[in-house]
Amino acid sequence: MKNEYKQQWIATDFPKNMADTTKVRVTGENISYAVQDATNLTYREHSFDAVLANALHIMPDPDSALREIHRVLKPNGLLIVPTFVYDEVPQKLKMRLLEKIRFQTFYHWMSGEYCDYVSERGFAVVEKSLVKTVNVPIECVLVGQKTENN
Repeated sequence: MKNEYKQQWIATDFPKNMADTTKVRVTGENISYAVQDATNLTYREHSFDAVLANALHIMPDPDSALREIHRVLKPNGLLIVPTFVYDEVPQKLKMRLLEKIRFQTFYHWMSGEYCDYVSERGFAVVEKSLVKTVNVPIECVLVGQKTENN
């Protein structure tokens, strides 16, 4: 029996220059590229099995992005959302240094606050990991499953 399922990826970013950079760095026959505004996606409802959103901390309106992601995810679809968190004092210092070089963040979540934030917007958090490295601020990687409560 032939497997009709074919894995496809769509890499998106809002600034065209970032989408172009992704196109150069990430290649493959099953990847397409698009310039998209995460707060106003052009995709139909229930279009995706999973969404990776790697920018909630730098979005001025992450609520709108999560509403749109919820809309385009299929029932029980997965949301993967890594973001910087401020759980430790050295983390706060690293982030202040990044902000000095114009890396703007709009939200300074602790990991527990971040879990609550995502779960209050229609996603049951099924996995949470803190990724710590020497040179990069701590990232909280959440995997959430779409619920119909939102």
